[in-house]
Amino acid sequence: MKTIHEEKSKLLNTDTKESYYLYFVFHDGNYLFSVVLNYILLGSNTKDALTQAGELEVDLSIPIHVEYTVEHNDIMLQVTPNDYFDKAVIYEFMIYDGNEDSPVTKKQFIKLFNEDYKGYLDKKKSLTFESLAYGVVPVNEVKQL
Repeated sequence: MKTIHEEKSKLLNTDTKESYYLYFVFHDGNYLFSVVLNYILLGSNTKDALTQAGELEVDLSIPIHVEYTVEHNDIMLQVTPNDYFDKAVIYEFMIYDGNEDSPVTKKQFIKLFNEDYKGYLDKKKSLTFESLAYGVVPVNEVKQL
């Protein structure tokens, strides 16, 4: 899938451009995780890539739906077909402890999430996460896409 930014960058000197994936941070309360899209931005540096991401973040966040379901005891990630990207993965899990975001494994995240949201999940059976922020990560740092 080609992007507008990839097409534009062909007109420029791409020797100095680096490839970045766009990601979103989804959360509910103190539970957060990053969802990385296979949408590539070409930028001369991270700031340049972030500027491009800012122009697209609303359009690119709409096709992403993330929810935890009791039935699967897992976080379900769905991508609605769109013109920008066709794949997304959960990249890292974090729990905010009052001072900072602490990285945790998926297993730890789900265990603690189930404990903290037990009352809610007993009644509702699922919880939808909301997008909180966006960012970029160098393509070579994401092995899952």
